[in-house]
Amino acid sequence: MIHLTYILYVCIVLLFTGCASTKNSTSNTTLQSTNTTDAPTQNEQTPNTAQTTTNDSPLRIACVGDSLTEGYGYANAKNESYPVQLKNIIDKSNVEVKNFGKSNKTAMHTELNQAKTLDPYKETDEYKDSLVFNPDIVVIMFGTNDIKNQNWDKKENFIKDYTALIKSYQALSSNPVIYICFPTPSFTNLLGITDARIKNELIPKIKTIASANNLKLIDLHTPFKDKSHLFHDSLHPNKQGAIDIANIVYENIY
Repeated sequence: MIHLTYILYVCIVLLFTGCASTKNSTSNTTLQSTNTTDAPTQNEQTPNTAQTTTNDSPLRIACVGDSLTEGYGYANAKNESYPVQLKNIIDKSNVEVKNFGKSNKTAMHTELNQAKTLDPYKETDEYKDSLVFNPDIVVIMFGTNDIKNQNWDKKENFIKDYTALIKSYQALSSNPVIYICFPTPSFTNLLGITDARIKNELIPKIKTIASANNLKLIDLHTPFKDKSHLFHDSLHPNKQGAIDIANIVYENIY
């Protein structure tokens, strides 16, 4: 009887000891599991600083060109030019659009004669500022002033000079995407700026430049060929014309 009682006592002790051990093991496993779930991974603990900086930096778009870009003839070019309209269309706080247009300027910069009829864009403050801006996207439109009679007699320099201008943007640390535009039509003959010269002489040269340098083209000529009412002096776009230009540019870069 005493022997049976002793055996029963041992069994009871072993039973309670086993339960306690199981409970502690379960508790430890649960705690370990919880800690594993809550502990951040190495990537979560150390964010990619470069990626964060890139995401937080605004996208910079530089609009480069002559009076068609600057906004000639507007009551308030700073609020009506196509780069301003482009900014309004994009309507994002992390996108910065700047107008670096300058009236009467040419892509050509090789002197044509002693009279110095050229007015090169490369010699302007706007050009220098556009490089300092270090843009991510550059939209360039030149040629309208280059085809003036006093300049176009050395048209063989156009491709070389325009290409040199473009390469100065390609050399930027931002490695920008570059778009070059066919200029809008001319509905007049101002110093040789005719639509026939734009279509038959200028645009083919711009196509050659784009192809040779793997550039994206934006056609701002064809969409306006029958829309003289959008040009306040038959050459420069009015406010609605600027809005339409901005929409076309937007559709190409986005």
